[in-house]
Amino acid sequence: HCADPSRYLDLVAGTCRSGDLWVLRDDFPVVDRQGEQQRLWNDFRQGWHALNRLTPGETDRLAEKHGFDLVSDRDMTPYLDIDRPRDHLTVAAFFLLRPLGLNSAWWQNLRGGYALRQLLKSDRMSYRFRVWRRR
Repeated sequence: HCADPSRYLDLVAGTCRSGDLWVLRDDFPVVDRQGEQQRLWNDFRQGWHALNRLTPGETDRLAEKHGFDLVSDRDMTPYLDIDRPRDHLTVAAFFLLRPLGLNSAWWQNLRGGYALRQLLKSDRMSYRFRVWRRR
Protein backbone atom coordinates (compact mmCIF):
# COMPACT_ATOMS: atom_id res chain seq x y z
CA HIS A 1 0.00 0.00 0.00
CA CYS A 2 3.01 2.29 0.03
CA ALA A 3 3.44 4.92 -2.65
CA ASP A 4 7.15 4.22 -3.15
CA PRO A 5 8.14 0.55 -2.75
CA SER A 6 11.83 1.34 -3.28
CA ARG A 7 11.81 3.83 -0.41
CA TYR A 8 9.97 1.30 1.77
CA LEU A 9 12.68 -1.28 1.05
CA ASP A 10 15.35 1.31 1.84
CA LEU A 11 13.81 1.54 5.32
CA VAL A 12 13.47 -2.25 5.70
CA ALA A 13 17.04 -2.88 4.54
CA GLY A 14 18.29 -0.20 6.93
CA THR A 15 16.87 -2.09 9.91
CA CYS A 16 18.02 -5.59 8.88
CA ARG A 17 21.36 -7.25 9.48
CA SER A 18 22.88 -9.97 7.34
CA GLY A 19 20.81 -13.14 7.72
CA ASP A 20 17.66 -11.36 8.91
CA LEU A 21 14.39 -12.29 7.27
CA TRP A 22 11.88 -9.99 5.61
CA VAL A 23 8.44 -11.59 5.47
CA LEU A 24 5.62 -10.33 3.28
CA ARG A 25 2.15 -11.81 3.12
CA ASP A 26 -0.04 -10.03 0.61
CA ASP A 27 -2.04 -10.14 -2.59
CA PHE A 28 -0.01 -10.06 -5.79
CA PRO A 29 -1.20 -9.65 -9.38
CA VAL A 30 -0.33 -12.68 -11.48
CA VAL A 31 -1.26 -11.46 -14.96
CA ASP A 32 -1.31 -8.26 -16.97
CA ARG A 33 -3.18 -5.63 -14.99
CA GLN A 34 -4.86 -4.20 -18.08
CA GLY A 35 -7.59 -5.52 -20.33
CA GLU A 36 -11.13 -6.70 -19.86
CA GLN A 37 -11.17 -6.45 -16.08
CA GLN A 38 -9.68 -2.97 -15.77
CA ARG A 39 -12.67 -1.83 -13.71
CA LEU A 40 -11.93 -4.54 -11.13
CA TRP A 41 -8.29 -3.43 -10.89
CA ASN A 42 -9.41 0.19 -10.44
CA ASP A 43 -11.97 -0.78 -7.79
CA PHE A 44 -9.32 -2.81 -5.95
CA ARG A 45 -6.72 -0.05 -6.12
CA GLN A 46 -9.08 2.77 -5.13
CA GLY A 47 -11.18 0.83 -2.62
CA TRP A 48 -8.22 -0.60 -0.73
CA HIS A 49 -5.87 2.36 -1.32
CA ALA A 50 -3.40 0.01 -3.01
CA LEU A 51 -1.02 2.55 -4.49
CA ASN A 52 1.09 -0.03 -6.30
CA ARG A 53 0.58 -3.56 -7.57
CA LEU A 54 3.95 -5.20 -7.91
CA THR A 55 4.04 -8.73 -9.28
CA PRO A 56 6.14 -11.32 -7.43
CA GLY A 57 8.89 -10.94 -10.06
CA GLU A 58 8.92 -7.15 -9.77
CA THR A 59 9.07 -7.45 -5.99
CA ASP A 60 11.98 -9.92 -6.22
CA ARG A 61 13.99 -7.61 -8.48
CA LEU A 62 13.43 -4.70 -6.11
CA ALA A 63 14.33 -6.82 -3.08
CA GLU A 64 17.54 -8.02 -4.76
CA LYS A 65 18.58 -4.42 -5.38
CA HIS A 66 18.20 -3.83 -1.65
CA GLY A 67 20.26 -6.86 -0.61
CA PHE A 68 17.57 -9.52 -0.15
CA ASP A 69 17.35 -12.98 -1.70
CA LEU A 70 14.07 -14.86 -1.97
CA VAL A 71 14.10 -18.02 0.16
CA SER A 72 10.42 -18.99 0.16
CA ASP A 73 7.32 -18.26 -1.89
CA ARG A 74 4.09 -20.01 -1.00
CA ASP A 75 0.77 -19.47 -2.75
CA MET A 76 -1.85 -19.35 0.00
CA THR A 77 -4.77 -18.60 -2.35
CA PRO A 78 -6.22 -22.13 -2.18
CA TYR A 79 -6.62 -21.72 1.59
CA LEU A 80 -8.78 -18.61 1.32
CA ASP A 81 -12.47 -19.10 1.97
CA ILE A 82 -14.03 -16.57 -0.39
CA ASP A 83 -17.34 -18.26 -1.08
CA ARG A 84 -18.97 -18.10 2.33
CA PRO A 85 -22.64 -17.06 2.56
CA ARG A 86 -21.59 -13.61 3.80
CA ASP A 87 -19.42 -13.20 0.69
CA HIS A 88 -22.47 -13.74 -1.50
CA LEU A 89 -24.39 -11.17 0.57
CA THR A 90 -21.53 -8.74 0.11
CA VAL A 91 -21.69 -9.19 -3.67
CA ALA A 92 -25.42 -8.53 -3.63
CA ALA A 93 -24.96 -5.42 -1.45
CA PHE A 94 -22.22 -4.16 -3.76
CA PHE A 95 -24.42 -4.30 -6.84
CA LEU A 96 -27.45 -2.84 -5.06
CA LEU A 97 -25.48 0.08 -3.60
CA ARG A 98 -23.08 0.88 -6.46
CA PRO A 99 -25.54 3.13 -8.33
CA LEU A 100 -25.81 5.38 -5.25
CA GLY A 101 -22.26 6.68 -5.73
CA LEU A 102 -21.28 6.30 -2.09
CA ASN A 103 -17.81 7.38 -0.98
CA SER A 104 -17.53 6.45 2.70
CA ALA A 105 -14.69 4.37 4.13
CA TRP A 106 -17.16 1.50 4.54
CA TRP A 107 -18.11 1.71 0.86
CA GLN A 108 -14.48 1.86 -0.24
CA ASN A 109 -13.76 -1.28 1.79
CA LEU A 110 -16.76 -3.07 0.25
CA ARG A 111 -15.74 -1.96 -3.25
CA GLY A 112 -12.11 -3.01 -2.82
CA GLY A 113 -13.05 -6.29 -1.16
CA TYR A 114 -15.50 -7.18 -3.92
CA ALA A 115 -12.89 -6.47 -6.58
CA LEU A 116 -10.21 -8.45 -4.74
CA ARG A 117 -12.53 -11.44 -4.42
CA GLN A 118 -13.29 -11.36 -8.15
CA LEU A 119 -9.60 -11.03 -9.05
CA LEU A 120 -8.72 -13.96 -6.78
CA LYS A 121 -11.53 -16.09 -8.22
CA SER A 122 -10.40 -15.36 -11.80
CA ASP A 123 -6.74 -16.20 -11.00
CA ARG A 124 -5.64 -12.64 -11.77
CA MET A 125 -4.48 -12.18 -8.18
CA SER A 126 -2.86 -14.57 -5.71
CA TYR A 127 -2.39 -14.40 -1.96
CA ARG A 128 1.24 -15.22 -1.23
CA PHE A 129 3.47 -15.79 1.78
CA ARG A 130 6.99 -14.75 0.74
CA VAL A 131 10.27 -14.65 2.67
CA TRP A 132 13.59 -13.04 1.75
CA ARG A 133 16.93 -13.18 3.58
CA ARG A 134 19.22 -10.17 3.89
CA ARG A 135 22.65 -10.78 2.38
